[in-house]
Amino acid sequence: MRPRPSDGGSATLELAVLSLGLLTVVSVVVALGRFQIASHAVEDAARSAARQASIARTAEAAQQQAHGAAVQTLSAQSLQCDGMDVAVDTSALAKAPGETAHLTATVRCSLSLSQTALPGIPGQRLVERTFTSPVDTYRE
Repeated sequence: MRPRPSDGGSATLELAVLSLGLLTVVSVVVALGRFQIASHAVEDAARSAARQASIARTAEAAQQQAHGAAVQTLSAQSLQCDGMDVAVDTSALAKAPGETAHLTATVRCSLSLSQTALPGIPGQRLVERTFTSPVDTYRE
């Protein structure tokens, strides 16, 4: 009978290979989760911007209040955009009081992947969310 070859060290090598694969999968799941949280924060900012703009009396005030609400919402979520744009369709404010109208706000936020995904990853990702809010029907 021949002696069996030694298996010494093969379990350690298998564990090292498997742990690298597992670490990669966990990192991707964490990155996707963090990006999804950032996307929801931008959506919440669009909702706040539309709501604040819909209760404004003038188009200029609507734009200012929408931008302020979006900035406040994103900072409350601890999300920093490298570039942010808030666009408000204020044409609904021109309708006469008593008429049904809806105002739309769009928030565009350029996110750094190193902030939202994993530290050290270069690049940017543009997140754009739109929300529509009814205009106060009985405004003066």
